[in-house]
Amino acid sequence: MYLVMDFETRSRVDLSEVSYQRYAADPSTDIMCIGLKWEGRPASVFVPTHGAVLDGRTRPIEVMEAIRIGCPIVVHNRTFEENIYYHICVLRFGWPEIHPDQ
Repeated sequence: MYLVMDFETRSRVDLSEVSYQRYAADPSTDIMCIGLKWEGRPASVFVPTHGAVLDGRTRPIEVMEAIRIGCPIVVHNRTFEENIYYHICVLRFGWPEIHPDQ
């Protein structure tokens, strides 16, 4: 089984003018939602429960468990998605890191 993830973000930083790392690390960059697609299941969207952006208080438990057990994670713009996940989900929210082999 694998999981496809896609982040939708917003920021005061213009992504066309900076690196993915600079964009993701900027304090104004937020995740509006995460598109999720499990192998063999319909797509879904993880949306904020408080306000317009994710704040880290609500965690997608299934995703946390998938990361913990080493489930393969598929993304379509790897550098961007890795930076968003690391700088916002890991550093800001305290979510588990995704092993590079995943």
